[in-house]
Amino acid sequence: MIRRNWALLLTLTAGLAHGADEAPPLGWAESPAQDAGIVAVDTQAPRPFGQVVGDRLVLTYRITVASDATLQRASLPLRRRIDDWLERQEVEVSTRRTDDGQQYTITLTYQTFDTPLGVTTKTVPGFEVRFRRPDQPPATARMPAWSFAQSPLLSETVADEGENIVSMQPDVEPFSARRRGHTALLAASVLPLAGGLGWLLWLYQPWRRRHARHFAEALAAIRAQPRTSSPEALAAAFRHVHRGFDRTVGQAVFAADVDAFCQRFPRFAACREEIDTFFADSRRLFFDEQMPDHGDPRAALEAIAVRLRDAERETR
Repeated sequence: MIRRNWALLLTLTAGLAHGADEAPPLGWAESPAQDAGIVAVDTQAPRPFGQVVGDRLVLTYRITVASDATLQRASLPLRRRIDDWLERQEVEVSTRRTDDGQQYTITLTYQTFDTPLGVTTKTVPGFEVRFRRPDQPPATARMPAWSFAQSPLLSETVADEGENIVSMQPDVEPFSARRRGHTALLAASVLPLAGGLGWLLWLYQPWRRRHARHFAEALAAIRAQPRTSSPEALAAAFRHVHRGFDRTVGQAVFAADVDAFCQRFPRFAACREEIDTFFADSRRLFFDEQMPDHGDPRAALEAIAVRLRDAERETR
């Protein structure tokens, strides 16, 4: 905001110094003559003064043409570098119907790159666009040029005033590691980081031995099977749970081994009833060749697998 006010003040001061007769022509140039079929050309632009390097200038042209005229889009200006100080970055076109015909709105966005030492006058060049009309020669609409005053970021006379003016200073004084107290600042920055890292290590304890997830794998395999009531599918589901017991112990586990299993892995003791039910249903299925005595054997087996998986997650 301060830079803008400074640039505006420089521009106005320069204009007063030149006098009314010598002031550079700013704003839109005189509109050139238009071809038949071009009803009107209206223009809109930002203020023609106080612009500085890096500013984006949006110029709008509203062209009212006959209702049968069609814009030849190939005649529109291209997005490109126009001069060493000006670039056309955006070209947008819209249209709407009016009482006089139809109106095309062409919006061009430019950006400046020049850094003058004093207030200078710059001109954005005009251009032409063509319209096609049935059974008639094409019509050309001529857009006027636009001039504006570009201000320097720093007055040309500032550098010549020597000791009478304070030289430019940074907004924030840079930090110096040699300054006293930097050790305390560094410690204040590192200690919270070290404390947070220690808390994460205590929470997750990466060195702690993790329990295998054999029953979790068995449950996932059961749920991945098609939900059918065939004895073959149920037998495959039972084998997944049996494999969970075998991998947990490291050898085959049978009904007679349940007591030793619960003593070796106390976290499964709370599931003793489910484990006994599982081995009883397994014997009925594989040896007696009968389905387990449940309304939905598959759902009952899945519930047992869920209990075993939850117990498997518990710490010792």
